[in-house]
Amino acid sequence: MDTQQAANLANIENARLSRKLVYIGWATLIVCSIGTVFAAWVVLRPPDASNAPPAGDGFMLTKWLPVILLGTSSLVVATALILVAFRQWRNRGLAKAVKRLAEENNTLKAEMATRQACLEPRLHQLAETDKQSLEHLVKVFIIDSQPQFGDDLPNPFIDFRIALFNLSLYDVIVAKPIAGYITFLKEGKQYRDGFMRKPVLWPIDPHDNADVSPCIPSRGDIGIRVRQWLSREEATYISTSGPKSAFWFHELRIELAVNGTTSKRLYTGHIMTKDERWQSYSDPPTCFAYDTARGFEVGERAAMAAEIESLKSSLDRIGSHKLTFEIDDKDSQVHMSGGREVRRIQANIKLRCLKSDDSGMAVRDFHASLHKQSPNGEETVIAREGAIIAMSHPKMVRLGTTDGWLINSLITQYRWYEFFLDLSPEMDDQLSREHFLRVTMLAVGQDPFSVDFYVNSWNDARQSNSYITLRKPNDYLIRNTKKT
Repeated sequence: MDTQQAANLANIENARLSRKLVYIGWATLIVCSIGTVFAAWVVLRPPDASNAPPAGDGFMLTKWLPVILLGTSSLVVATALILVAFRQWRNRGLAKAVKRLAEENNTLKAEMATRQACLEPRLHQLAETDKQSLEHLVKVFIIDSQPQFGDDLPNPFIDFRIALFNLSLYDVIVAKPIAGYITFLKEGKQYRDGFMRKPVLWPIDPHDNADVSPCIPSRGDIGIRVRQWLSREEATYISTSGPKSAFWFHELRIELAVNGTTSKRLYTGHIMTKDERWQSYSDPPTCFAYDTARGFEVGERAAMAAEIESLKSSLDRIGSHKLTFEIDDKDSQVHMSGGREVRRIQANIKLRCLKSDDSGMAVRDFHASLHKQSPNGEETVIAREGAIIAMSHPKMVRLGTTDGWLINSLITQYRWYEFFLDLSPEMDDQLSREHFLRVTMLAVGQDPFSVDFYVNSWNDARQSNSYITLRKPNDYLIRNTKKT
């Protein structure tokens, strides 16, 4: 029993004893009051002296003396009860004050604990924001496939190796099990709603514990393996498909978690064509030295390491900017229109600004441009926007762009920007995966800040709309390593 518990028990016992004493006091007051009345009655109306018994030799209180003694006792007891009542009334006020002080003390303790846990409030706010934005901060930066279709295998399968990079301030857990399905597109035609069996998360190393969920360290990367078991019919269907066939991961559900809570779905709307990513265990390309211990090629590891370093340098570049912005690649789309003489790209981009300084900042303008990157990494500007329309989200109210955008909060509300870029029909026919769009922000007091993204399908953009995929730094390095 600690000191506080002992003090509480002592207070309870004192309260019980005080209550008993009050009861005794009331009983004494009643008895004394009745005795005073009877004594006064005898004095005021004395009995007949002839009927009185003979007086003895003892001492007896006579006349008004008994009345005075009993009355004084009643007055003393009544005064004591009044003092007790006053004390109880005062203690009630003190009890309320003590309760209020205890609540304030608990509040101060909670604030002190918060301050001790995080001495930088802004960093704490960024951490909370990261926890709610895991689906945007954990990035897929490479997907590769390794089929096992040998005739001697009773159960053919494909291993999809997915490399993840974590930009958040937390270590992120890849929750088990995964759900959803992987879609196979043969020459653009969907093969069922996924395969007959569900994909499973498979350990990279056979010695790893299959029950332990992979963990992506903050500002770090890991590789996970998703195994898709196939029937012999499905394996034959895939192996005999043409070079334009592809795997689509849009319905694959991989959940991310922090400290067992805040589950978010990893964005997996990627399409991996068969020719670009296909390779076999039994006949790997000569440029790769296969590492059987970990399941990754040494050449690919070098390319991945180079991209990680590029991403880290990109983080340093972002850190040098007090004001940045991010694009919501799940809602943003690109549409193409035009006639025989001029073609137009309309990029409908949903974005918001993020500020790392408490002072107010301002955006002068946003610009969009179309670029092409050659195999050696050189960039060429193909077209720039000719018009811009800005609208609020979600009400879609048109906003002016001539006066800029004043940024007062650390994270702003989303806005829609429509960029219109004109190009020739000849250039339209040459659009490919080597082309990407760049949105550049011009802010007051800092260098321009840009975000690049690919158009998932230029054909879909010409027919209706196409979603986008954010471009990673040094993306050409990985694609050229594959083609070597």
